[in-house]
Amino acid sequence: MWQERLDAFWDGKRGLALGFFDEETVAAEGVRPEIAVFASATEAMDDAELVDLVEPARWRCGCQMFDVPRGRRFLALHAVGGAELRIELCDDKLGLTGGEWRVLFIELPDGSALAQPAFNAASLSAHGDLARYAQERILRSGPKLVWALGQKRSVERPADAIVIQRLEPTQRLFPAQQSHLAIEARELRVEREEAPPPAPFAILDHWLREGGAPCATLRLRFASFAQGDAFLKRSSTFLVMHQRRAFRDWAREQRRIGGAIADPLTCDDVRIATGRAQERFDAVERSGAIVVQNLAKLFGAKNALPDGVSARRTTDEAGSGAVVDLAFHGAALGDDLGLVSACPDGGDFEVLPVDPGGVRHARVFRLGFDGLSARALQENDPLLEEILRLAADAERGAELGAPESKRAAPLQERRERLVSSLNRTLAAAGFGERFDPTRKWDALEPLRFWSFCALVVDCPAAARGDLAARGGFEAFRADPALIEALAGQPDLRLLDGSPRRANEEQRSFVHRYAAALGLGGLVAPRADAATQLEAYRLLRQTPLARELAAARLALDEPSFEAATLADAAAKLSNEAMVERAVIYCDDWGFPEKGEALRAYLQRRRQGEWTSVEEGTHLAVIVAEADTYWRELGAARASTPDEAEPVKPAGLLATVRGFFFRGASKAAQS
Repeated sequence: MWQERLDAFWDGKRGLALGFFDEETVAAEGVRPEIAVFASATEAMDDAELVDLVEPARWRCGCQMFDVPRGRRFLALHAVGGAELRIELCDDKLGLTGGEWRVLFIELPDGSALAQPAFNAASLSAHGDLARYAQERILRSGPKLVWALGQKRSVERPADAIVIQRLEPTQRLFPAQQSHLAIEARELRVEREEAPPPAPFAILDHWLREGGAPCATLRLRFASFAQGDAFLKRSSTFLVMHQRRAFRDWAREQRRIGGAIADPLTCDDVRIATGRAQERFDAVERSGAIVVQNLAKLFGAKNALPDGVSARRTTDEAGSGAVVDLAFHGAALGDDLGLVSACPDGGDFEVLPVDPGGVRHARVFRLGFDGLSARALQENDPLLEEILRLAADAERGAELGAPESKRAAPLQERRERLVSSLNRTLAAAGFGERFDPTRKWDALEPLRFWSFCALVVDCPAAARGDLAARGGFEAFRADPALIEALAGQPDLRLLDGSPRRANEEQRSFVHRYAAALGLGGLVAPRADAATQLEAYRLLRQTPLARELAAARLALDEPSFEAATLADAAAKLSNEAMVERAVIYCDDWGFPEKGEALRAYLQRRRQGEWTSVEEGTHLAVIVAEADTYWRELGAARASTPDEAEPVKPAGLLATVRGFFFRGASKAAQS
């Protein structure tokens, strides 16, 4: 059964990959059926909507990508013959009891230039040691392995033709799971969440009464803090004090030219002057211009006084992660602060609400009068080189083993080799877009890359230019079902060039598809799942869809025949024929039929749509009227022409006839 052979990998959000990854499954006959995918918010599928209709040819690449509609975690996959697969997307906090692990290993292609990545799937009991099994398989694959996913699922078979799979969010097994870290700049705050240090001078009492100087604070949100320990070890926070940098550069220049130099006042100098050896300040006590602190050391140190930076960790009430506030007490106006990892693949940093971009392994903020503002840090920035050097020094004491940069280099090289292979596939197909090897990957990204490559290769050459105009890979990433559907019809052109899902959350796949074809009202807004499926099949028949649009007939029921629809559309699309039907109804005393036709014409001219059911009835009236007019015309054509009556003669002709007749009589006499 195809339901048991089909693998599903869910990223925990809206991304879902379905594929036949076993070699024996891909080679088997009859395992690539046409599958209609529906999604619903309820287990009973009461409000189901069509997500996609996957034709058998699309399974050639091995997998297909889907964008699950927001708020819908129940899916039903239907194939011809009544076979059905139900998929339930479960919250990872609830957990599945029993079940199994499906592990997918993605390896580099063989030596041929246009080979596809190798997909190898295996099963493991949920009670088995997943980490040990994955490690053994990773060692066996060697340098060919690029990506590995683990999907926990439970499978039930309540009926002969139905299989139910329940899925937890997939886990990335290789490379080692990195924690997603969202960074948010908080407003400058004066109030303190910890006890303030005592004032070294009485003159500062007013400062303490006011709460101290505004403190720059970053809020860190870890998506999964349980897997964040390793991430903390390879991540560091930094504070760049530009006034100290300027003073340092000035002192170096003074020494170079032999000029006068000055020594900065230190915290120890203040302690000696005040006689308070245990005094602690809201400042950085180190003499350097850049301070870097490893996050693992910062969070794990007990009874340690933070040097210009303090951390407070709280549990994230919204999930299984954690929230950490980093307060930079030593930051002044114009200073830069942020987070960095010495490993290019060390962390997934994202600034909220808008990420500025730049190098993947660093995010920097500048302290201004209105607070912290994120800015992009480029690879060639000399400041980044200095920060990375200090971050590498800070990581050494965090029990990291080999330097992270050295361990990450082979992994990044494997990723680049895979992307290079996929880019060669796009180039061979004559497609201009290329994948960026430096972009961040989510759990399903390699599968998404290969699915898009297969789409480019399989779609007609005439459609590849339109595919690029629609947004290429980014459009496919946003709405894979729509791009797949449009790529298979090169004779169609969009009314606009961006069929993306912006502001279209309330519209189903078939409605977005109809809108992209310029037939936005062809499918009724409240069409049920069965109607959506039949409407999509009909929309694939382009000429019929165009005729229905010309007649402004909306599909609102699942039971309709293409021949009946074609006949109704052909009659109603001819406006002149409908107007003659109105005359027929008026002449023969059918006022209700005439009013119905008039109302239809008025709606049509105003751009409104009429249901197919009503349109079918109207088409019968038009056909009846057309038959009458045809019979009337035929009767007139078959009747012979009557002889024209003799026209009366004029006065002159009468006088001439009188004299002519008189002359004739005289001759006779």
